[in-house]
Amino acid sequence: MLKTPLFKLASRILCLAVLTSGALWLTASGRTEVNFSCALTANLKTGAGDHVSCDTSEGNAYWWCENGSCYSDPSMDGIADNLCAAYAVNGCPEVTYIQ
Repeated sequence: MLKTPLFKLASRILCLAVLTSGALWLTASGRTEVNFSCALTANLKTGAGDHVSCDTSEGNAYWWCENGSCYSDPSMDGIADNLCAAYAVNGCPEVTYIQ
């Protein structure tokens, strides 16, 4: 394989062109979703709390966290959908701290 400076430059330009084309295609496709997460409550004594994760590959989910582990109940997905729709427009709410 060629290792000349001209070949290296051409390879880098080609790689940059492919990456730029991909970025432009994603932008032009109208994809506006951006995954995000909003913390809702946090217990300052125990470290427990809840948050909602939005627009992930698995959809929207409401999470409860305690003892270093987080749990999501599929029956709460409808609530998560509503919260994510509101937070996408208005931003995340202030975290409610429990002491």
